[in-house]
Amino acid sequence: MNEDIARSAPLVQLLAGRWTLALLAELSKGGHRYQDLHDALDGISFKVLTDTLRRAERDGLISRHLDPGRIETATLYELTDLRRDTGTIN
Repeated sequence: MNEDIARSAPLVQLLAGRWTLALLAELSKGGHRYQDLHDALDGISFKVLTDTLRRAERDGLISRHLDPGRIETATLYELTDLRRDTGTIN
């Protein structure tokens, strides 16, 4: 039993963040720019959004890349194939 708990600890830690599930739910609708995410997640600070994005990217849940549809440089955040394969969040 303790081994099961130890194996699930990284997942629990990942999802324990207050904003992680809200971020993943928003990104399940499609790619978003940083400001769009901030506007959609009512009440999140810029610092917390940045930290949450970095953690989710580090853990392989999201990716970021330049948005080719924009003239100026803009970063687009999207769910990774790993996250999409586990199903969408409703």
